[in-house]
Amino acid sequence: MIDQDAGRLAGYGTWDHLSSVGSRANRHLQIAWFGVDAAYQGATDHEDRRVADVIYATVEEAALADPRSHDDMPFTLVCHVENDRGLRFWRRQGYELIADRRAQVEDEVYYRMVR
Repeated sequence: MIDQDAGRLAGYGTWDHLSSVGSRANRHLQIAWFGVDAAYQGATDHEDRRVADVIYATVEEAALADPRSHDDMPFTLVCHVENDRGLRFWRRQGYELIADRRAQVEDEVYYRMVR
């Protein structure tokens, strides 16, 4: 998302279709990358919507508009265990932790979440 007034990137998000064994659903929409520039964290737009919410809504809309997507496909993601702000954001979007399952990449640990 570009802040048109400032001419700078406010945030980004990506997604993809994934199939995995052992998840709540075999085929799901994975939020692969999501970030909000520090200057826009907690900020609202001209319509008093949180910038992060607008960015996420745009990513979700694009994922659901893909012809390979179905309304009943769950969304999944991982959130770093030390990212309290991110965890609050994802919970506000309706995501829940997948039991105690955690992903580990090298020495970093992430919560697995689903909605």
